[in-house]
Amino acid sequence: MAACAPAEAAPASRETFRDAFAQWAERAMPGVKVKALDGATLGVTWPDGAYEKLSIATAYEYYEKDPERSEEIM
Repeated sequence: MAACAPAEAAPASRETFRDAFAQWAERAMPGVKVKALDGATLGVTWPDGAYEKLSIATAYEYYEKDPERSEEIM
């Protein structure tokens, strides 16, 4: 029998990646609040009260190509 190469893990869904990205951002930047708005957009509230939307679409595209680099991509 021929040996099979181990299967690569499939990338997580966009929503799972988005949620992990939001959690990472809150841990990395104390005082920042991050909320999922849709599959590829986060709402970010900064400690001074400023608010902005952040698209993670490009980050997810890079992640899909190489899921093992997720920490680096975030």
